[in-house]
Order: sequence, then structure tokens, then C-alpha cells
Amino acid sequence: MVHSGVFVDVLGAGLDLIPQDKLRAILAEFPRLSMKKQFQDALCVVVRQKSATSYDNSLRDIGTRYVEGYSVPNSLDFIENAPFPE
Repeated sequence: MVHSGVFVDVLGAGLDLIPQDKLRAILAEFPRLSMKKQFQDALCVVVRQKSATSYDNSLRDIGTRYVEGYSVPNSLDFIENAPFPE
């Protein structure tokens, strides 16, 4: 149930399944208060503080778009930087 609520709240997935009168009542009781911006900002903090956790998931997209100086290593970077003398 939480999973479905998050998808509705963050992505709008399934929003069309909620009757308009109920949706208006929900939003009147629980206004979004810049939810999209607040959520993006929170994810940017994660990317800035723990960038290595963002390389292989959707945080990579947040970092690429919103975090200045963010870069994702290429798999060749790991090969070229391996600690071997040759």
C-alpha cells in the first residue's frame, strides 16, 4: 500500500483512479507544498553526500541534471585506473 501511495504522490501514477471530489478533499487537507521541488532537493542531498550510491540507479539522473560537478564513472575508468603497473 505504501508503494502505491508513493507512486501516486511522487509520479502521479494511478492519480486518474482517484475520484476528483476525493482528490480535491485530500489535497485540501494535505497540500503538496512544493512537493516536487522538495523531493528533488532531498535527492540532490543524497547524491552530493553519497555520490557512489547513485551511479546505477535513478539518482544518477538527479545528479546529472541538478548537481553541479556530478559525473558518473565509466566502466573503462575502473579498468584504466586499476592498480597495475602495465
